[in-house]
Amino acid sequence: MIVTILAGGPSTRFHINKLVYPIKGKPLINHTVEKVKKCKSVLKVFLIATPLTVNRYQGIEAEVILDPLGVGPIGGIYTTLKMFKEAMILAGDMPLINCGYIETMINLCKGYRYACLPIWRKTGFLEPLAGIYSKDILPIIEHGLAVGELSIQRLIKKFNLDIKTIPIEVNLNIFIDMFKNINKLEDIYEIIELL
Repeated sequence: MIVTILAGGPSTRFHINKLVYPIKGKPLINHTVEKVKKCKSVLKVFLIATPLTVNRYQGIEAEVILDPLGVGPIGGIYTTLKMFKEAMILAGDMPLINCGYIETMINLCKGYRYACLPIWRKTGFLEPLAGIYSKDILPIIEHGLAVGELSIQRLIKKFNLDIKTIPIEVNLNIFIDMFKNINKLEDIYEIIELL
């Protein structure tokens, strides 16, 4: 499996680029990249950066791919799928990712068509930046880009796409901490304790 890690966001709620914020002596994104690179099922790891962020990731041990659109996660997903038939897409701020999660998703996602995404059963909320995508979803994303709909969640609902969902509380419950958001400086302290 190819894994692309999205690293193009402006980190507006964090006030600085959170992906280069130092945690335990190295940038946050290094924790994510290093963990993913250790996984047997991962062929190659790429960072997807925008023109505004591309220069921030020198020294990170992953090839950087430029997302020229710079329109958020959907642009990174689009850029990835223009290059690869299939890929796991991860957010850059997932330092608690581990090989167990990646292996579990690869095993559970067999036989999907457009995407295979974790879902919170209670709310129906998808985790689009922790799933596997196929090139088959490109026409839907291209429609979204054309009409200004940049939410992958809303596009999936609008087109009633038959994506495969993996209930987090049932199949991925041992990985729940991995989904913790890092949006504010206070969130870093909780992550440091879990690392």
